[in-house]
Amino acid sequence: MRVLYDKKIWSFDKELSVDELLKKLKLKKEQVFVLADGKKLEGNDNISKESSVLIVENACGG
Repeated sequence: MRVLYDKKIWSFDKELSVDELLKKLKLKKEQVFVLADGKKLEGNDNISKESSVLIVENACGG
């Protein structure tokens, strides 16, 4: 899988859950949205090794 976050790119050659991916990148799931192939994913969702992943910061309004 190819992962893009904050102008950085990572590659992983295996399937990971959203939680596993965020742990590897040292990100908190409350602070980001994870999109794989255009679909928003949650913590237990698996991401295939062929996916393109975009991680976006969760902006809080106020």
